[in-house]
Amino acid sequence: MFLTVLTYNTHGLPWSRDTSVEICEWLKERRPQVVCLQEVFVEANRQYYKEHLERNGYRVCVPRDGGVALVTSGL
Repeated sequence: MFLTVLTYNTHGLPWSRDTSVEICEWLKERRPQVVCLQEVFVEANRQYYKEHLERNGYRVCVPRDGGVALVTSGL
C-alpha cells in the first residue's frame, strides 16, 4: 500500500507570478492523496486552491496562524 504526499512551496507572495492554475492542473493529473501547499499568501489564490481541491474530492484544512504570523500562509 502506497501513500502519495505532495508538499509544495507555491512562492505565492503578492508580487510573484500567479501559478495557481498550473499547480491545480498538475494536481488534477497526478491526484496525490495528501496535498500540503506552502506560502499561499494571497487570499484570492487561497480561495482558488480551496475550491479546486474541494471540487476534486479533497478535504481542505486551513491553518489558524493569523495571530502568529504576519499573513496566513498555507493550506
